[in-house]
Amino acid sequence: MQRILLILIILVVITGCTNDDDKECYNTYVYYDTELDENVTIEEKINNPIIGTWQFEKKEVNGTNVFSPTECCLKSRYQFICDGGVIHETYMVDDYGNYSYRTTDQEFFRWEDLDNKMYAFTSKRKGESPVTINREVSFNGNQMIWIEIMNSPATKQYFIRLE
Repeated sequence: MQRILLILIILVVITGCTNDDDKECYNTYVYYDTELDENVTIEEKINNPIIGTWQFEKKEVNGTNVFSPTECCLKSRYQFICDGGVIHETYMVDDYGNYSYRTTDQEFFRWEDLDNKMYAFTSKRKGESPVTINREVSFNGNQMIWIEIMNSPATKQYFIRLE
């Protein structure tokens, strides 16, 4: 009983993320066990289907494909990291037809799982205020679908998991 009480009294809580292929994410809790006279670490696995690397596939309005990705667009990626960060790699074609990595003016890009299939995506460009957009997100195997809930007609963006 005393040991159980000690576990419940957490003296130090560290929330962290470890990257095993950027898919294995954990919350880490550390507490002091007086019987063992040492710190004990407990790791709790975070399971969120958005974690990973995604590529844009298509955009539909009312079920009709309105945008298919260009070759350049297919090089671009969204990498959703377990700590809530997003790395958006985007490419452009130069005057000679070469693909080059395009830097963005975003200071940060983050995601948050709001539950009930709702996610918040927040980004901030240099010199501007942060912007948060809520999206209904569903997963079907290796496909992720963003549903723009504020638009009429219904707009869906499809992504394919790469890693």
